[in-house]
Amino acid sequence: MSVFSAAADIYRRTRKPNDIFWNRFVARPLAAVVVVPLARTGITPNQVTFATLPVFLAGAAVLAMLPSWGALVGGAAIIELSYVLDCADGQLARLKGTSSPVGAHLDFLMDEIKAFALVAAIAIRLWMPAHDPRWLLEGLAGLAVVASAISLTTFVRRPEYAAATGAVVSKGTGDYGEGFAQAAPARRSPLALAEALGRFIVHYPSHIWLIALVNRVDLFLHAYLVMNAAYAARAFLYRAVVGAQAMKAIIVAAGRGRRLGTETDEIPKCMVKVGGRAILHWQLDALAAAGVDDVVIVRGYLGDRIVGPAGPGPKLRFIDNPEWASNNILTSLFYAEAEMRDGFLFSYSDIVFAHEHARRVAAAAAPVALIVDRRWRDAYEGRTLHPVSEAELARVAGDGDAATVTRVGKRLVAAEEAAGEFTGLARFAPAGAAALRAVWADALTRGLDAPFGAAATLRQAYLSDGLNAVAERGVALGAVLVDGGWREIDTEQDLASAELVVDAWRS
Repeated sequence: MSVFSAAADIYRRTRKPNDIFWNRFVARPLAAVVVVPLARTGITPNQVTFATLPVFLAGAAVLAMLPSWGALVGGAAIIELSYVLDCADGQLARLKGTSSPVGAHLDFLMDEIKAFALVAAIAIRLWMPAHDPRWLLEGLAGLAVVASAISLTTFVRRPEYAAATGAVVSKGTGDYGEGFAQAAPARRSPLALAEALGRFIVHYPSHIWLIALVNRVDLFLHAYLVMNAAYAARAFLYRAVVGAQAMKAIIVAAGRGRRLGTETDEIPKCMVKVGGRAILHWQLDALAAAGVDDVVIVRGYLGDRIVGPAGPGPKLRFIDNPEWASNNILTSLFYAEAEMRDGFLFSYSDIVFAHEHARRVAAAAAPVALIVDRRWRDAYEGRTLHPVSEAELARVAGDGDAATVTRVGKRLVAAEEAAGEFTGLARFAPAGAAALRAVWADALTRGLDAPFGAAATLRQAYLSDGLNAVAERGVALGAVLVDGGWREIDTEQDLASAELVVDAWRS
């Protein structure tokens, strides 16, 4: 196989599905040529990442210290070479199957240093001819702006910040990153065009060669600083707004609930009354106590008969699942995929739970948090119509705030090794919601009738199948451990049992 054939094969195997124009048609094809000989050596992707820095600094030094137009073009060319190597490290990692979050963060660190060096080099180049101090002042301001933008990016990736504000926490989405999320549909609006222009300006490898050719690095410096300042300002404002917003909940209420007998002949399961109130109304009270003011209900069977309680409460919105009779919870949930982006609380439609459960899961720090009942056996005493084999038992590692669910689902965890039962109440932070959406998108490529998790088909998958797939990608499923304080109402027997305890959860 020739070098170019081998490079073409590597490019196909290691490219990102969603990439910018310069990367797709210039940088990554060139990087694939570099990867061909590297793949036959013991050189690691991290070593290539480190090598990009001295190459970049050499280009920045040529650009800063040599005043000629030729030196400017030469410096830009060396910087572009550094960027080709920057692409090669990720492609080598994906080719060898050694991608890791650490590699992604190392890649980001190198990019930070390069951004500082580029601003400083251009400021020095502009200052050199006449020693005009305004260029040095703009360079210093630029370093402060870029540092602020980079620090903000690092800050909002912290899981602690996600817990407080709903910020998306990246697992490591640099050039090493795997499982790239599908791009959002293109928006045609003035704001979208402005954002696209901003991304183009900030991604200097796409155009620094053109800036060098026309000898206008002054315009680049102005634009680069303005766009970084705009990014930092918008991100701060956005986080302030998101942090002040109440939460959204999604309730899947599409199924009929045949095991409740005549109770669901004329109303859907969530409208069955327990303790004199509809199951849904109990849920809405508890969710409101946790700060939820927007509830999306995925409805199916007799969905037009789902109504909220009289008086104040969360706003209800509805999404129809027209195929409710032939699909299951996970598929039903994804009829509301457009509502997931900023995170959400999730609930099955046939559970009642204490207000405190909703408050605790809403405040959990993990990307995905599940309410897990340690006293689950109590609810199965005399429960003959819904045996333990149907419990979504959870295996848990660690304890306290560090407790995580490692596996969950019906007949997937033995009773003797279960720490508790997943109640059906959960919270997906933006990062957790993104991970679940990525799992769904990947599964859809194989079709709704292909096996998924423990389910015979994706169409019939439970939420637990999606949760286990998320955990397999390294996303933490936090376990919020409780002791009772809830009931599932799946049968007439369950309904009678819930009647005895539900009044205790009114506050």
